[in-house]
Amino acid sequence: MNKKNVLVIPSHDASLVEYVRLFKRLNGELNPIFYITYHSKKLVELLNTHWHVINDVSHPLNTTNKNSWVANLLKYFFDNTTLGCYLQSDLLLSRLANKAKNRVLDNAEKLTSLMVAENITDLVISSDRSSGIEAAACYAAKKLDVKIIIPAFAYSATYESSYKLRTMKIYHAKYSQVPQNIKRCAIYGDKGFYRPFESLMLHELGIHPENPWVLGGGVADSVLLDSKREKSRLASYGGVETKYQVTGTAAQDEVLHCYNNKASIKKTLLNNANFSTDRPILIISLPQYFEHKLMGKEQHIEIFKDLFEKLAVLNYSIFVSLHPKSDRDDYQWINECSPNIKIIDCSLTNIIAIADIFMGTYTSTMCWALMCHVECVIVDHPNLNYQDFLSEFDIPVCKSNEEIIKFLTGPKQSRGCNFESIEQLGEFDGKSSVRIFQAFNNSTLE
Repeated sequence: MNKKNVLVIPSHDASLVEYVRLFKRLNGELNPIFYITYHSKKLVELLNTHWHVINDVSHPLNTTNKNSWVANLLKYFFDNTTLGCYLQSDLLLSRLANKAKNRVLDNAEKLTSLMVAENITDLVISSDRSSGIEAAACYAAKKLDVKIIIPAFAYSATYESSYKLRTMKIYHAKYSQVPQNIKRCAIYGDKGFYRPFESLMLHELGIHPENPWVLGGGVADSVLLDSKREKSRLASYGGVETKYQVTGTAAQDEVLHCYNNKASIKKTLLNNANFSTDRPILIISLPQYFEHKLMGKEQHIEIFKDLFEKLAVLNYSIFVSLHPKSDRDDYQWINECSPNIKIIDCSLTNIIAIADIFMGTYTSTMCWALMCHVECVIVDHPNLNYQDFLSEFDIPVCKSNEEIIKFLTGPKQSRGCNFESIEQLGEFDGKSSVRIFQAFNNSTLE
C-alpha cells in the first residue's frame, strides 16, 4: 500500500510538538508535509528532519504585529468600546467580512494547488474552529474531498474557560448575526464565539461550525481523542459523537515509556542537574498567565519571582518545564534562584513520572501525572476557578504563593488526589500511535 501524503498545519508550537512526536513514532508509515505559517521556535529542529517542510511565515493571515501599541490600541477600540463595537458589527461589518473572506480564499487557492501537486489525502489541523489559516485549509480540503483530521494534543477548552476568555464587549451576542455563533448562558451571559465579521465570513464561505464552542463542532471529519472521558465530555457539550475516535496520543506513549523506566531516568536526571538524591522531586509546568493574556507581564513575572524565592529555601529538587509557546529569554532568571531549581530542556513526557509532586495550572499535563500516580496540585493565581476540570480526581487548588508553600510543607496525607478513576484518562498501553495510524487508514487495531 502506498504511503498517504498528509498535509500538517499546526497553529502553534504546542500542536507542532505533538505532531512531530506522532510522525516520529510512526516511523515513516505516513508521509507528512508540514506547512508552517508562524514564527516557530521549533523550525530549525523541524528542518533537520527528512520531512518536507514549507515555511510560509510571511503568510497574509499572520502579518499583524501583535506587539504594536497602535495595533493594540485600535484593537481595544473596536473590540471593547461601545462606538468601536457598533462600527465593527454594523457600518464596517460587510467590509471587514469581505476583507477576511478574500484573505481566506487567496490562501485556500494556494493550499488547493499544494494539495493537488502533492496528492494530499488527509489534512491535519489542531482545530476546526479557526478563522485563520485552518479555515483556508478546511475550505480547500472540502473542495477536494480531502479528509480533515484533528489529532488530540491538549485538553480541549471547556465552555466555562471559553466564556471567561471572551471578556471584550464585541463578543456579546447582540453583535452577532449568525445564530450558530451564539451560546446562551444564564451564568456568564449570551456570547458569540467569533467576532461578528469573522462569523459572517465563515458563514458566507459555508464553513461556519455548527457549534464553535466545542472541538469537532465544525467541518472536521474525524477528531482523535485521548480518552473515553474526553469523548463523553465533548459529546455533553453538543459535539457530534460519531466524529470522535478514542485513540490516545503519542505523548501518552512517551509518558508510559518514562513511567516504565523512571528509576534510570531519575538517576540520570538528578546526576546531570547535580541534585541530591535524598530530596523529593517537584516538577513545575510553569503557567502561562501572561502569554494567555490573563494578566500583564510585569504582574506575571512578579508572582513567579516571589514564588521561586520561597521555593528556594524548601527541601525539594525542583525541575521547571516551560510551555512550547513561552519565550525562554523571559525565564532564564529561574536558573539563578537556587542550586536546587533548574529549567529542563526535555519534554515533560520524558520526565513527569519521576516527580513526587507535579504542579501546573488547568493543563492536560495533569492527566499525564495522574496516570503515573504522581500527586498533583493546581495553581490558579488569576482565580479562574474552573469547576469542571478533572473534578473527580480531587486535585488541590492553590490560589496564592502562600497556599502553595503551605501545601508543599504540609503533611503528605493532606494532599490526597483521588486516583481511583485514572483509567478514564486514556489507554495507557503504549499503542496510541498505532491506533492513530489505524484511524488515518479507516481501520481498527486488532
